Amino acid sequence: MNGKEFYKLFLKKIQESTPMELYTGSYSRFTKHVTSIINSIIEKAGYISQNEYYRVDVVGWVSYSDKHKSEGDSVGLRPHIWDLEIVVEHENSIMDWTDELCKLIHIRCPLKVIISYNHYDIRFNDENPKSDRRKLDCVLSWMKQVKAFSKDMNEEYLIIIGNAMGKADKRSAYKSYDFRGYSYKYSDDRFMELDIEGSQL
Repeated sequence: MNGKEFYKLFLKKIQESTPMELYTGSYSRFTKHVTSIINSIIEKAGYISQNEYYRVDVVGWVSYSDKHKSEGDSVGLRPHIWDLEIVVEHENSIMDWTDELCKLIHIRCPLKVIISYNHYDIRFNDENPKSDRRKLDCVLSWMKQVKAFSKDMNEEYLIIIGNAMGKADKRSAYKSYDFRGYSYKYSDDRFMELDIEGSQL
């Protein structure tokens, strides 16, 4: 599974199963709901999902252990052979999702996903230092300071940002989730918005 596939399925599941009252209501109820959506996406992709492994909200992995059972029996070992395929963190805090991103940088895995939020009334005003674009550019400069980050790892980073209460009015006056997916493009050295028709919910 790549970032675009995950993003597309995430948008579809949110649209099908998430009323705005749940989205704008209790953080804990919504987080539980989003976690179940992430688990179902991972399982549909053919991976085994697990919560809080490595203290990551949701991981998806594949196992090869069954193929080596007789070999393990012959030497008195239970085989544990598996690969992480996807790690996903969902963070409600507008300000603290970079901690989750830093954690994911240190985990070797083909697809790393952060789902978070930004103030709906400033997200797309690039003149504002707290817009999605300005945050993503800043985050990328921080990522490059982490020794574990490497352009040679062939790992995909996907950041999905949705609407949160307004910066000016502190109210949830928005009428849509407006999740946008941004994938780090190594060739451009920039987070680029994923182009999926009808992606803004």
